[in-house]
Amino acid sequence: MVSYVSLLAIKRFGNIDLIPAFVQPLLTRWGMLLALIIALTSTLGSLYFSELQGFAPCLLCWYQRIFMYPLVFIILISIMTKDRKASRYILPLVGFGGIIAALHVYIQTFPTSVISCTFNDVSCSDNYFTYFGFITIPVMSLVSFVVIGLLTVLSNSGQEGDETRVA
Repeated sequence: MVSYVSLLAIKRFGNIDLIPAFVQPLLTRWGMLLALIIALTSTLGSLYFSELQGFAPCLLCWYQRIFMYPLVFIILISIMTKDRKASRYILPLVGFGGIIAALHVYIQTFPTSVISCTFNDVSCSDNYFTYFGFITIPVMSLVSFVVIGLLTVLSNSGQEGDETRVA
């Protein structure tokens, strides 16, 4: 999360070229579409885990859903209408969702921490699966929020001001 905020600050206030010249046109043209695919995959994945696999979502999972689900519609509408100011709506959702996901990763990593979380007898420290020793559902959520935020910012970096250009 710190690297995400640092990148935002550098891109906004710095005069540093962080993206190779050949990548910028690709991000400007396809970045928001890729962000839409990630948001849609995250949304459908969370529904798959809860409805088909029977994994009961905890309180923090619900909050992450609150911030992820609208991203699908906001990004889709911004692509369809070529809204160049979509980052004003996307980045706050990504920021708050990312913070909640980071907290969830912390609680799941350190279940005996001072912070506790239970909702409908489902603990936020419950771990339904782990891949490669560290990839859990909250980690996937955090990565999704960060990548959507980065794509939004980087697809915007070829434009004037704080606007997002979409395909």
